[in-house]
Amino acid sequence: MKKDKILFTVKDICEIAMLCAIAIVLSVFCEIKVGANGGSIGFGMIPLFLICYRHGFIKGFIATGIIYALICCAIDGYGFACFPFDYLLAYGSLSVVSFFYKPIFESESKWKPYVFIALSILLACFLRFVFHVISGMILWSTPFVGSITYNIAYVGPSCAICIVVFCALYIPFKRINNMFPTKRYSFFPVKKKEVEQDNSTSEE
Repeated sequence: MKKDKILFTVKDICEIAMLCAIAIVLSVFCEIKVGANGGSIGFGMIPLFLICYRHGFIKGFIATGIIYALICCAIDGYGFACFPFDYLLAYGSLSVVSFFYKPIFESESKWKPYVFIALSILLACFLRFVFHVISGMILWSTPFVGSITYNIAYVGPSCAICIVVFCALYIPFKRINNMFPTKRYSFFPVKKKEVEQDNSTSEE
């Protein structure tokens, strides 16, 4: 099998596994529970965002929406009936930050990356919030306004924490990304010139 056709390399698997493990530890031990029906304020999304930024949408969705989501669903103990909306789609939607990779990690500007970090994380958390609201109405029979109020109580603060922490750690994250580049996959095809440029850079 050609190397270009391999979705996950050994390095990718190890890195994603470690970051997912860190996210799970943060979600279990460094969180503030909100309500009796799930939801917590914490730092668990930060390693997940790093996975999605570095590895692209497809690998990011597999890592966050399937691997991390399945483990968290099993640990939380609310049953797999809530997996589609509260886990698969809610956490899988975090992978949309991968579409902001270039203006964040390839920009020469001093302030634009921070703007796009905030925008990308806001978008991802909004999508996660939407799926939690839908789940609340369908599975828990919560009224629309009640589901919004309940879910915004923990998604909002978690989003703000992630933006602040990621902006604070942006410089070291960018250095790590430059030192250890990864093969990113998305739904949008990469132009031939960009591929040749990446290959020539890696050969140097």
